[in-house]
Amino acid sequence: MKLAGSFSERLREAMNIRDIRAIDLSNNTGISKPLISNYLKGKYKPKQEAITKIARYLRVSEVWLMGYDDVEMDRYPPTTNGKKREINDLLDRLTDDDLQKIGQFIRDYFIDRK
Repeated sequence: MKLAGSFSERLREAMNIRDIRAIDLSNNTGISKPLISNYLKGKYKPKQEAITKIARYLRVSEVWLMGYDDVEMDRYPPTTNGKKREINDLLDRLTDDDLQKIGQFIRDYFIDRK
């Protein structure tokens, strides 16, 4: 893998494509507006936790967001159908605790009931 762009360039591109403002990104990721502004200016590089939050909210691949050129921008491959994409987007917004509860519910209700 080789770098094709900087984090700040990719962040700006994804925000433009998704029509998301910095304040929206801040409000939905919990990352402060000044810190997002510094990411956009290239003053700071985010830690992995911030990259993950931003990528999930923007529905892009973390690897693409970090600037690598041999991965698709979209978080989910084009072969993923609409319902799966919708569910994946919803799951990305949940806490780890909520995900554990949902996983247990799926096991109890759909898998183990057979």
